[in-house]
Amino acid sequence: MSQFFTLEYHLTVTVLWMAAYLGYRAVLTRTDDFAAQRAYLLCTVLLVPLYPVWALMIPAPEALHLSAYMPELSLTPAAPTVANSSGVHSAIPQITIAEIASCIYFIIASLFILRLLWRLWNFRSYERFSAACRRAQWSAASYFEWIYIDESLPKEQQDIMHLHESAHARLGHSGDKLAMSIVSSIFWYQPLLYKIRQSLDTVHEYQADARVLHSQIDKKSYAELLISTSESKDFLPLALSFHQSIHKRLIMMY
Repeated sequence: MSQFFTLEYHLTVTVLWMAAYLGYRAVLTRTDDFAAQRAYLLCTVLLVPLYPVWALMIPAPEALHLSAYMPELSLTPAAPTVANSSGVHSAIPQITIAEIASCIYFIIASLFILRLLWRLWNFRSYERFSAACRRAQWSAASYFEWIYIDESLPKEQQDIMHLHESAHARLGHSGDKLAMSIVSSIFWYQPLLYKIRQSLDTVHEYQADARVLHSQIDKKSYAELLISTSESKDFLPLALSFHQSIHKRLIMMY
C-alpha cells in the first residue's frame, strides 16, 4: 500500500494521464464513436491510478549481480539527541518535508471528499434535486434515474428534453460523473484530470444527442432548441444539464 502514497507514484500517474489524454485528443476525437471515447476516458481515469497493481503483474527483469565488494556508506546524518534528568541521551523525533507534504495532501483530499458527500446528501431525494435545478434555472436535467423538466416550457420542447435526459439515465452517465468526482477528490491537485472530466461530460452530451436524433427528431428543430435554451446561472457538479456544451454539440451535429 505504501506504493500509493509516494511522490514517485503521483508523478507517474500524472505522466500516464498526460500520455493517455494526448492519445485521446490525437486519435479518438477524430471519430464519432462516442461509446469508444467514453470507455477510453473512463479506463484512463480509473485504471491509471492502479498502476502499482498491474505493474506487479509484469515480471521485472533479473537484477545484475556484481561480485566486487563495495563498502557501505551511510549518508544519513545522525539525529540530534538530548539528555534527560538521568543523563541518558534520547533522539529528538524529526518531521521531514515529505511527511508535512503528505499531511497537507490528506487534509485537502479529506475536505474534497467531505464536499462530495455533502453534495450527495443534498441530492438525497427527488424533491431536493428538482429544487436545486429550479434554483439553477435549468430547463432540463437528470441524476441517475431522476429527470427534471421545466413544466413551464411548451409540451413539444418538454418531450424532446425528456428524450435527451432519458438517454443519460439509460446510459448510466451519472455513474460516470460520480466516479470522476471521487477520483477528482483524491487527485485534487491534478489539473489534467479536470480536462479529462470536461471531455467525458461532452461525450455524454454527444451520446444523448445521438439518441434524440435517432428518434426521428428534426435536426434543425433540435439545433434551434439548443440555441434557444438559456445557459444556466449555477452549476450542479453531480447532475447532467441539457444546457451543457451547446456550442460543441452544435458543431458535432453539423
